[in-house]
Amino acid sequence: MTTATTVPALEARGIRVAYDGHVVLDGLDLSVEAGRVTTFVGANGSGKSTLLKTLGRILRPTAGTVLLEGATIGSIGTKQVARRLAILPQSPSAPAGISVRELVMRGRNPHQTWARPWSAEDAAVVGRALAATGLTEVADRDVAALSGGQRQRVWIALVVAQEAGILLLDEPTTFLDLTHQLSVLRLVRRINRDSGSTVVMVLHDLSLAARYSDRLVVLHRGAIVADGAPEDVLTPDVLLGAFDLHARVVPDPVTGTPLVVPEE
Repeated sequence: MTTATTVPALEARGIRVAYDGHVVLDGLDLSVEAGRVTTFVGANGSGKSTLLKTLGRILRPTAGTVLLEGATIGSIGTKQVARRLAILPQSPSAPAGISVRELVMRGRNPHQTWARPWSAEDAAVVGRALAATGLTEVADRDVAALSGGQRQRVWIALVVAQEAGILLLDEPTTFLDLTHQLSVLRLVRRINRDSGSTVVMVLHDLSLAARYSDRLVVLHRGAIVADGAPEDVLTPDVLLGAFDLHARVVPDPVTGTPLVVPEE
């Protein structure tokens, strides 16, 4: 009896990426399972964001291949990619004077053509995205007038409205206080659970990454040095090797997930 093989949502095969002659990733392989939350962690300069951007076709590898649901991503049209994959970069900026609703509406652009302009279906999708992110009551406010946590939810609402099955989020909690970090990560986890979306994130906080991820991928100097469930990956040896961090790893008293406690 033959067992069916599930096609990965994203796959990197031997990718090599360099900036100005400096090689960041070299021969890296990675397979991202559909329907799970995978988070890249690592010290600054380890290649986390570079890998995410390469998976999202923002960067093109000088060697190797990226596959989107089994097809070479470079062979797929831009709009077709955007219907299947949405990416939220670090610290995105909104045009001046734009409202929350207007910004979220831009998530529908990949679905529109000259023969299919804005429709009632698009409006309904935007309405659901605003509701899912708790932004309905501020939908007509200027994005610039919102708090940092609210603005980040607006950008997440945009990628939700895009209705792509794969979400790539590059440091979605940057510059947020702990309360807003938790709010954003709970929202991302709920989107994953409710819609079955595949989520790939870059995060810095190891304990929060462990709490809200199914899988952690640890990068160090452009290579994957640990990969698996948070409780298997976050060990004192990995923390020392990848972060030069002496730490204990104990169960989180609330969730039971790994909690990283730096030593003196």
